[in-house]
Amino acid sequence: MPLPRETRDDQDAISRDKPHTLRAGLPKIRLSISALARDHYSYTSANPITNIMSSAQPEQSRLMQAALNVIEAYNSWDLDNIMATRAPECIAQILPKSLGRPEMGNTAYSQYLSTMMPAFTGFHVNVNDIIEDTKNNKVNVWARSTADTPVGPYSNEYMLVFHFDDKQEKLIKFYEFVDSKYSAEHFGKMREFAEAKAKEAAASA
Repeated sequence: MPLPRETRDDQDAISRDKPHTLRAGLPKIRLSISALARDHYSYTSANPITNIMSSAQPEQSRLMQAALNVIEAYNSWDLDNIMATRAPECIAQILPKSLGRPEMGNTAYSQYLSTMMPAFTGFHVNVNDIIEDTKNNKVNVWARSTADTPVGPYSNEYMLVFHFDDKQEKLIKFYEFVDSKYSAEHFGKMREFAEAKAKEAAASA
């Protein structure tokens, strides 16, 4: 969506006063959130995304709102909310491919999340950068998530690729690039924890 033109003086003032950088007149719109302001602009249910974004994009596009709805659904950490952002034909995959994770339809992805979610409390997504491609109904998000788990704090980094339907409302493809080294280490600890608990339960039975 085209953004209103501003004079060079206006642009300089915006860059000094706000932690956002907007690029107008291009098919892709990039939104950056500085590290200093990230706590204030983090995306949580208590601090609605629509209100946060209004100061940066007075006329927020349908595609950007759809992407932020996906982030907000994960911040709610509610399975129904997360699945509601997906079209029936949506495909999800955790990448890179070296992890060996298969593509998942909605049924498989829902089952995957439902088994994983109880081990993560206080799950929260912080967005560092968003690039919107309205021509191809695609949004790229650089983000970090944090949570508490039985084996200690969880903090992973992601590059998320959202492909939306022609109405720019529902996800049809969801690609999640993760910090594979960190993921292998943390989930390895969680598997060991679960196995130890299972042995304890079997011993006391």
